[in-house]
Amino acid sequence: MLDSIHAQQTPDKFATTAANPALLKPAENHGVATAQNTLCQLPHPTRLYSPANDTQPTKAKQKRARDLTIYEKLQLSIEAAGRAGGWAFSLNLGIGRESALLHSDDPARRFAHELSREFRKALGHDLPYSFALELCVDAHGYQRLHAHGTLVPGSEDMAAIQRALIRAGGKIEGSLANRQLEMEPLWGAAGWTSYMLKNVRWRKALPDGRFIYISRPLAQAARAEYEEFGLSRHIPLRRRATKK
Repeated sequence: MLDSIHAQQTPDKFATTAANPALLKPAENHGVATAQNTLCQLPHPTRLYSPANDTQPTKAKQKRARDLTIYEKLQLSIEAAGRAGGWAFSLNLGIGRESALLHSDDPARRFAHELSREFRKALGHDLPYSFALELCVDAHGYQRLHAHGTLVPGSEDMAAIQRALIRAGGKIEGSLANRQLEMEPLWGAAGWTSYMLKNVRWRKALPDGRFIYISRPLAQAARAEYEEFGLSRHIPLRRRATKK
């Protein structure tokens, strides 16, 4: 299906933008999955954990919504999306889009602008979504930018949503384009949040500036549900020391 999606892509103004080699620095690969050529290997979003990872929420010592950290707000948005029939996605970025984001003072907001624009073009309106940008090491030792996120499609056509995501990600040439997007129904929101924040937990490289974004519709829905459901469980952001 993705072959037909790519065949229908429209020209992308970022596709011919040259990347700045100074921003795509080689880095050591400490166990990060890589793919051939220049793309990061995308996981099947919902095969990374079990629904058993999500426990019953507790309201003991619950913070006020405005006092939550950005990481807790991200988790809250994904849990709200899961209750509304959300989908998880992983998206590789074309080199032109990647360059534009790496040169931006606020890469998350810049990418959100592209996402919202493509959703409005494809569907006539925006969708509730959230995402985190992440750097990974490719087969040549360079840090490459990609995105993990969630969205609530409602009754919209999934093929149109996939095309919008791919256009927002920027054009990737050749057979590598077939691996640009992975998308599956969301189940186990805490586990998906944990995976999205793995570079934070592992203290690995992150893009400069803000790298997490939660759209206003999803943020509002998440705040409305917080008083009733709380957070399913706390996600530690520091890797535990390995016992020798």
